[in-house]
This record gives sequence, C-alpha cells and structure tokens, in this order.
Amino acid sequence: MNYDDVIASLQNLAQKKGINYSLDRLNPFLESLGNPHLLLRNCIHIAGTNGKGSTVAFIKSILIGLGYSVGTYTSPHQYSYCERIAIDHTPISESDFCRLFELCLPYHSQGLTEFETLTIMSFLYFNENQPDYILYETGLGGRLDATNVINPKLCIITKIDYDHQAILGDTLEKIATEKAGIMKANVPVLTTLAQQESVLELLIEKSIEKNSPLIPVAPLDVMPYGSKLNADCQRINAALAKAAVRQVEFLSNERLLVRGIQEAYLWGRFEEKFYPNTHLILDGAHNPAGIASLAKTFKEKYPNKKPLIIVGIHQAKALNEMIQGLYEISDNLYYCQFDSNFSTPIDTVQRLFPAIKEYTLNTRLPDSEIIIFTGSLYLLGHLDLETISKL
Repeated sequence: MNYDDVIASLQNLAQKKGINYSLDRLNPFLESLGNPHLLLRNCIHIAGTNGKGSTVAFIKSILIGLGYSVGTYTSPHQYSYCERIAIDHTPISESDFCRLFELCLPYHSQGLTEFETLTIMSFLYFNENQPDYILYETGLGGRLDATNVINPKLCIITKIDYDHQAILGDTLEKIATEKAGIMKANVPVLTTLAQQESVLELLIEKSIEKNSPLIPVAPLDVMPYGSKLNADCQRINAALAKAAVRQVEFLSNERLLVRGIQEAYLWGRFEEKFYPNTHLILDGAHNPAGIASLAKTFKEKYPNKKPLIIVGIHQAKALNEMIQGLYEISDNLYYCQFDSNFSTPIDTVQRLFPAIKEYTLNTRLPDSEIIIFTGSLYLLGHLDLETISKL
C-alpha cells in the first residue's frame, strides 16, 4: 500500500468504527506481535484534559537539550499522520509508516480502530529505533486508553476539566477517575496543584489505592522570558515538565531546565502570526476550559482589543459552552466548517447562534486587525496560511 492508500484506510476506520474505549481486544494483537509494548524503556505516560501536548513538548525539549533521543506519540497531527510518531524532531517516514500499518492490517477485520492501530505502530517503531525516552500522550481518558498497556517510568496527570463527558462521565470526579487509571503500583505520578480541590482529593485517594506515589506540583510563577509557549496556562505545563525531568534524571541544574522550557514549541498554542494587513492568533482550544484559558490570555495580552474570531468545532464537543466562552472575548464570530466528517455543520451552529457568520476554509479573510482561529486543532490543521496570507 502507498501512503495515500494507508491514510484513506485510517480515515475510513475513524469514520466507521470511531472510538472504542476499551482494552479488551488489544492483548491478543499485541501478543501475536511479540508484545512490543513491554519491551519499551523509559516511558513517561501523560493523561489529562488540557495541557498534555504542551507538557510533552516541554519534556521533549529539556531532554533533547540534555543530549537524549526522545520518542513521542501524540495526537492530533497538523499536516501528516506521520507527525504522531516521531523521534526528536523527525516524524516517522512515510515508508516506515506504511510498512508498520500493513503489519496491523490483518487485525482490522477483528475491530482494531484508527487510534489503536497507530498506537501499535508506535510500539513497533520505538522498538526498532530504541530512543532513550518515550513520551506517550493518551488519546482519551486513561484507564481504557490504548496507550495504557505500557509500563511507564513516570506518569503525569495534567489539568482535568470537562470534556468527552459522554464517555468519561458527567462530573469532574468521574473524569478524574478515568484519568487516574494510568497510575501504576510503585510508579510516581505528578499532577498539578492547580487541580480543583475535589479532583486533587480523588487523585490522592487513587494514588493510595494503587500504591503510586503522588507528587503535586505548583505552577510556575511566570514563564521564562523568551519562551515560545507563553500563554498563562503554560505555567502549569512547564512546571510539570520541569518536575518530570527532575524525577527521572535527578536534574537540579535550573539553567538547563529553563533553556528547555524556552526552546519548546508546539503548533497551535496561542501561536501568533503577523502579516501586513492582519495579526493572526492560532489556538487549538477545543473545550470550554481551553476557551476560558484562551480568553484569559488574550485579555491579558491585548486588554483593549476586540478581535474577529473564526471558530470550528468538532461535532463531539460542547458547542454551546464553547461559543458562549468565545463571546467573552468578542461578539464578532464567524464559523468555519472545516470538513464534512467531523466538524459540526454550519447549519447547526447558525440555528443556535443566528448572529454567527460563515467563513469558508482558506478563502479571503474578513477585514480585522486581529483574527483568532480556534475551536479545534483539526481546524488549524486544515488551514493553508500561505494561501490565506496572499489573498
């Protein structure tokens, strides 16, 4: 199979099988492949509602700065599925991606999903290449997430908030219980002191049950000067990353830790682009808590500005709450239906919010000094900024 055929197959899996929040089917597949997940070394497992990707980016940057090779398994991607499985700053090649996909192909008829396929491919790839550290970001929840078969050296639970309630539960405590499912006996787990009190209490309770030492981490007072990721919420994620490297490497050199934080980059996290006629802000906030964080950061940086907002929202997300949160920033909203498979349809949005106008993907931008694209990392991944900037 060539790369285009593989991607078409993966997208077909995503549409037809969707999410299967279970681990029941994985073990037979993994056993037939030699249990590659059990051969991985120095894994760090990251769960949480918001901040997983940024925490991974900070840890990766610090460890690379120390001279280590770092494998990462993350989602979603910006341009290519290959970005999800990478070592250092280099994604898996298309030829390796296709080769490993074909090893998983026989199991698709037995129910293997898109995310499970990619997860198994990552196990195989990292076994072949043996990076010094491997950072695994959960796809959904934790307890039954496909990544939860690894034996990690350290676990991290980032800020927990409401998201995927239909699957994870309708209270923060239920959601936290699912995230806490990544805890393992005798494996330290870091979490942030910025958790709501009831969530922190539950995580303490679960850590005692699992005999998994819990280490609460206070957010940084401020982000280091010159950090590429500098939104207010990054104080939480950067602190977790510093604590993680201290835990696994016993590193106390503040200069090396700060340098890694400063150099970390992740697309679509309050990313600012300046063009002759407009200033774009790209932020992948995809749930109400993420939108609230975006609003806080924008108001702090630009207290007297009213931007134009172009939003696209996945159909599985909390549309009403997210739109209401964006109205806290500006009442000049446009909606972009970024694809025909996963995006909430424009008709649904305008039926609920008649004042919202429509923006067609990658067409000429409305006139505005500042434009924010937000609502979904999938929307940002579909943007063609080179084309837009020339229109």
